[in-house]
Amino acid sequence: KAKAPSDTAVVTPPTRDKATLKTLPSGKDPESRKLRRLMRNRLSAQASRDRRKKAIEDAQRSTAMKEAEIQHLEKTLGEETRRMLLLERAVGFARDYLGRERYAKVAKGKVSCSRASGGGSQGKSG
Repeated sequence: KAKAPSDTAVVTPPTRDKATLKTLPSGKDPESRKLRRLMRNRLSAQASRDRRKKAIEDAQRSTAMKEAEIQHLEKTLGEETRRMLLLERAVGFARDYLGRERYAKVAKGKVSCSRASGGGSQGKSG
């Protein structure tokens, strides 16, 4: 059974605002209901695409920020590793210069560094 074309069944291109729904026919006939459903579906689909696009943009922005942070942390790690190696080297020189026994006392805090390099008594006087 063929349907007769109706004056209210003009299909308009989808828009992004809900004002379009107000301009649709408000009749209860099947064709009007179908047209309203079609427009609601189009608006819903567009809103879904917009949300997905925003989510992707947010994820890309977040990824870029995290990559920049990773680069910064890798640079900091390299600098700290270099400092640690320099300190380990200085500790090695101090150990070689003072000798292991005297170095151990200095490292434990039993002898101050100024006494360690000079002579003098190492015990506490009482």
